[in-house]
Amino acid sequence: MQKATETLISGFNTGTINDIMAHRSAACTQRILPKTLGRTPKNNAEAREHVTHVYDLLHDWTFTADNILYDVAARKSCFHATSSATSPVGPFGNEYSFFLWFSEDGEEITRIEEMVDSAYSKEYFARLTAHMKGVDDGEGAGSIMRRD
Repeated sequence: MQKATETLISGFNTGTINDIMAHRSAACTQRILPKTLGRTPKNNAEAREHVTHVYDLLHDWTFTADNILYDVAARKSCFHATSSATSPVGPFGNEYSFFLWFSEDGEEITRIEEMVDSAYSKEYFARLTAHMKGVDDGEGAGSIMRRD
């Protein structure tokens, strides 16, 4: 559990998609909360696409986790995190709580719930989406944070 959690955190900090995805089970799902954001759970392929898209748009990314807790008996870990980055519409920063569920052996992540600052996320990504629509190359670049 600890290795998988630390690899996930390191991957988010360095923008290394393979590290972010490394310890997920084949059936792992990830959901961004709160539910008011209207986001549906993503399978691994959808999560990889989403994270890749975000890292393509946000640069100079930092991701710092603290208060990492492990419950070995329940096969869960959780942590608080903050991020910062830059984009075409200015500085980005968000706050998160991550909740991870693990396989019986604790090696694979089976479920991720990621609570974000919803007010900030809505406002920031609305601005970024509007900006990208103005420079859309016809390949769908204007679709930043998709409500699936």
